[in-house]
Amino acid sequence: MSNCLVADIHHFLKEKLLLDHPVLIGLSGGPDSLALFHVLLAEKRNFPVHIVHIDHGLRLESTKEAEELKALACKEKLPFHSVRLTSQPSSNIEEWARQERLRFFKKIYQEVGAQALLLGHQSDEQLETVLKRLFEGAHAKHYSGMQKECEIDGMRIIRPCLSIPKEELWNWLKAHQHTPFDDASNRNCQFLRARMREEIIPLLERKFQKNLRKNLSYFSETMSEINSYFSDKIISYLAHLKEGRLGVSLDLNSCLPLKRIELRYLLKEFCQRSQIELSREQYNLAIDALEKNRANICLIKGSFYIDRGLLFVLKAPLQDFPDEVKLESQVIRQGPWEWKVLLQDSEIKEDRENTPSYLDGSFKISLAEGDYLLKNGRGDKRLKKLRENYKTPAFLRRFFPVIYQDQKCVWDFLSSNDHCSTAVKWSISLKISFVGN
Repeated sequence: MSNCLVADIHHFLKEKLLLDHPVLIGLSGGPDSLALFHVLLAEKRNFPVHIVHIDHGLRLESTKEAEELKALACKEKLPFHSVRLTSQPSSNIEEWARQERLRFFKKIYQEVGAQALLLGHQSDEQLETVLKRLFEGAHAKHYSGMQKECEIDGMRIIRPCLSIPKEELWNWLKAHQHTPFDDASNRNCQFLRARMREEIIPLLERKFQKNLRKNLSYFSETMSEINSYFSDKIISYLAHLKEGRLGVSLDLNSCLPLKRIELRYLLKEFCQRSQIELSREQYNLAIDALEKNRANICLIKGSFYIDRGLLFVLKAPLQDFPDEVKLESQVIRQGPWEWKVLLQDSEIKEDRENTPSYLDGSFKISLAEGDYLLKNGRGDKRLKKLRENYKTPAFLRRFFPVIYQDQKCVWDFLSSNDHCSTAVKWSISLKISFVGN
């Protein structure tokens, strides 16, 4: 790593970091993080630096290494935060280790009020990441690999060395007489990353006789540009996203039709924001449903539905409304959901043009005084026809109540359609809330 690259890292950090705001640096003691650590020390920094280290407990020497890093932090008069894990899973150790690191980093990040977490990922790891995602058939959004700056679980992540080859970091450490730890597990082909590093990538380079690292780097940069284009493209569609009492909804009817690739990116972003995961088959089913304007498509039972251009993620599965309940001020419990009904003897001014959507789960209507029942409307053919005409989502129909008088539907909350008019009014407020189990 030349003095020019060191200067580039310093300039990059100067642009990204604020004065007097704490910064975390993830320090494993390996060549990547150790090089970043010493480059950071060489800078005239005007922000507090905190070291975070996690001992996964996977190697005998890891405890001794943690003590050495603590001594290094003490020598440089820097706060040192560490934790040792005492139990490990029997499988998928790499993902477990990653999640444990993020969990601990986030804890310290929040405690110190950090502005960013610096990580030492370099270009060889970027190559491994891109190739792994390509072989796994990941969404195109992930082919850009790791980003120099991003947000993960509420933490601002900065990777200053991402464009620097590992060999250059090693050479810089040797030239400045810094000795990193040698983690033998990085060469243990039991783990996928090590297998790619030690076997798969060298094999591909020998067989193709091409500069795989350079070409995959170009592929990653190109995909980053494509992803940036589609991120900008779909942002206007996401303006229709709403969060209500029932869950999260996105009405795309004013945007459709869209290109299939646009729908793919849009669905990916919607799922991320809604914190749900779909398989490739489910993504294709969702795209087909939107292209063909299909109704009542269930992607995840009790959770994710698509109905004629409307995407909806529920907070919890819906349950049938009771067969018959007297309309009076009361609380009606439906599993994790709760209806609050309030009747008042005063007349209210109605605004039929701005009747709240059933997606909001909150209503205020007026009816003539009388005896009414709340029912689920099951078996009412006239109501079924009404809801079909209004194209109300089928997955909501048995959950929402209907107001009846003398065996006749007088108000349907899904279609906002009533069949009575009189000067003497009751004010009826109805709200749905998620209360949990």
